Amino acid sequence: MPSINYNGLGKPALELPVAEMLRGQPGLALDFSNQRRALSTIPGTEYLGPVAGLPGLSFVRASAASYIDAAGQIQFAASGQPRFDHDATTLAPLGFLAEAARANALVNPTWSGPIIPTSWNSYDPAGVSIVPSKFGPAVSARRFTAESSRPRLHQAVTLSAGVTYTFSIEVESVSGGIATGHAVNTLTPGTTVTFPVCPANPAGGTSGAVGAGKLVYTVVSATTQAVSIQMGAGIMHNLVGMVIDFSMPQLEAGGWPTSFIPGGARAGERLSTALPDGLDTEGFTLAIRGRGPRDYSPSGNMLVAFSQGGSFTNRFQIYGLNGSVVLQPNPTAYPTTGLNVGAVRSQDFRLVLDWTPGRPWRASLNGGAILELAGTPLASGLDTWDFGGLNTLQWGGSIAAQALWRGAPFSETELRGLLV
Repeated sequence: MPSINYNGLGKPALELPVAEMLRGQPGLALDFSNQRRALSTIPGTEYLGPVAGLPGLSFVRASAASYIDAAGQIQFAASGQPRFDHDATTLAPLGFLAEAARANALVNPTWSGPIIPTSWNSYDPAGVSIVPSKFGPAVSARRFTAESSRPRLHQAVTLSAGVTYTFSIEVESVSGGIATGHAVNTLTPGTTVTFPVCPANPAGGTSGAVGAGKLVYTVVSATTQAVSIQMGAGIMHNLVGMVIDFSMPQLEAGGWPTSFIPGGARAGERLSTALPDGLDTEGFTLAIRGRGPRDYSPSGNMLVAFSQGGSFTNRFQIYGLNGSVVLQPNPTAYPTTGLNVGAVRSQDFRLVLDWTPGRPWRASLNGGAILELAGTPLASGLDTWDFGGLNTLQWGGSIAAQALWRGAPFSETELRGLLV
């Protein structure tokens, strides 16, 4: 394969940003956020073109899955196709979205069909109407107008004992009153309901004005029980003139909301490519730009893994734990120790690190001071680079770009400035 001018000379302008990610050094760069281009200048692996065409790149997800496109509309990626997400408010490209397998326990959550959607029931249906969703035609919204009644939709579900469930719904607009706009009825003693801080409920708790954005609450059931999940206008108070537009209700087992599941289940996903040889003897530099998950699973969320064919036997990993990024070389199980780089929960971040034989691991978050970790050297035989997950453990956020260099060619100042 002919060599590639990685400084971008003579190349179309479209290819310049991904070339600049490598700063003139031999390496492998992947831009997931905007142009979705890949560039490899490591001898023997030269490539410049779409990410999807990178030799050795593979992606697995055995179901369709939703994402937000550049126009703020909900779209569905087909089974086996990666998702490239956007910020719902700013529409900024976020890159590759990596989430664990989840299921939506609600039937017909797209609310397709008549005013009272199929598989749903209603109290005071006169105040319910169909309105276009701001997220596009793939989903349907319902408007609830409280006059003398308190209109709402509800669906009966069964909660299992001891399981944490998260309910989420998009509040597309709200006017004319103060109410929680949602409810869970007929709970057995000992069941807990938590209303966390979220875009539609910025103060958290059960009181206060519900605004536009994603509305979230969690339920931990004390027993296996049937409950009624409700949403509407004036549920907690009979507020004449209150109007709320809702869409995309979701009830899932887990402690935080994930992307909308239009019915049934979403499979886990894995994006990976081949690692260049020699990292264990020459060292490496890695730079990542992305957005942290809304929350973290108890065992951690995998951001990056170098492994032997996706095996857990011997690997290097970066994962999220308790809201922070943790670097851990070559664990055999999820540890609680390592280099705690800093908090990235629901935040955009830029992480860089490097290692060479005989020198400590070094890392920097968002251009901050270099942190060092004296630890186990990189194992030999690592051949697979996983983005945002490994097996069933997923990042839960998005990855905008990653770049990898064999060796550690950068000064401390240069290291802190990578992928700016």
